[in-house]
Amino acid sequence: MTRQVALTGADLSLILPGSWALVPLTNKDVAQARISALIKKQVGKNDRLAHVRRELKTSLIQSAEDAIAIGAVGFAISLEILPGIPFPASLLILPVDWPTPLDNDDRSDTERLLAAYPGSTLLDEETDRPIVRRHELVTTTYETESSNDLRINYWVPVGDGSRLARIYVKAPMAHTPPLWLELFDTIVSSIGWLNNTSDTTEGATVV
Repeated sequence: MTRQVALTGADLSLILPGSWALVPLTNKDVAQARISALIKKQVGKNDRLAHVRRELKTSLIQSAEDAIAIGAVGFAISLEILPGIPFPASLLILPVDWPTPLDNDDRSDTERLLAAYPGSTLLDEETDRPIVRRHELVTTTYETESSNDLRINYWVPVGDGSRLARIYVKAPMAHTPPLWLELFDTIVSSIGWLNNTSDTTEGATVV
């Protein structure tokens, strides 16, 4: 099951797998309450997992507060992608400016994106608006082991094209990066455009 999510403050919608949950960015208290409820649901109350709950809560609350501080319009976390690993990925949507002025620039959006983000990959030339992606693997040391974390950035023009949406994905313990890239490319490529954003509220509908 998938859900189409329309985001307040943006003119886009995104299709997320049913295993994902939205964290509201209304304010810190609302975000903390949602994260606490998700952790309780996913990890449970087992005393042996107390440190896991603490680490998850601290990390996710910090991520949500950072998202609010920088003006993000969407923050979603996967409830489970790999068995036994709760919250193995997060996705953040942030409106940003083009890194260079658009004045007197007659290049296409695709050309501007590829020039603005050298080394990026163009996802699909047939989409209504171009999407480019850059990614890296970062080695992170946890309590008992080290793991490759996948960090992905996507950029796509929004609105009248004068601004961009940056979609940032963080996937800890990404043991098979090509498969994860394929998954997130599919999610980000599902971006749709809303006809009227003035009365759109954040929510989800089954599609």
